[in-house]
Amino acid sequence: MKHFLSLLFCTVAVPLFVLGYQSYLDLIPVDKVPYVCKTFGSAGTNDYHYYNITEVGHEFCGYFSFDRNIFGQDFSFSYSWSNICHMDTDGDGRSNGVELGDANCTWTPCSETNTNCAKLTAVSHPGYYEEEETVNGVTEYVGDCLLVC
Repeated sequence: MKHFLSLLFCTVAVPLFVLGYQSYLDLIPVDKVPYVCKTFGSAGTNDYHYYNITEVGHEFCGYFSFDRNIFGQDFSFSYSWSNICHMDTDGDGRSNGVELGDANCTWTPCSETNTNCAKLTAVSHPGYYEEEETVNGVTEYVGDCLLVC
């Protein structure tokens, strides 16, 4: 019976989760967001780490987490990009639209009547506070690598 329940979970629940996750990505203008974070190195220098995160609305711990970050929490209230585009969910001074490449909040999801819905390029993460820094001569939005999940 135990094996049957495990098999049932793997064949029903896991595919539903994966399908649900992809459907949320279809509702925002990007498929992934860059996340640059820093740790303090041994000689008092900063070590920078670069990630492309596809789980935009979830806590990032170096692995997938079911816990939602602040962007995911706000998004879950309506599942509507137009409702959260102008918001600054992480409080870093940039709207979600600016962070996800849609500064004017004009992007809309694909539909039968809207085929002009190409994905955009994100510049920073809307769920984590980041500050502008120059890293090796390039302006980056940098957050903290010490996120606790």
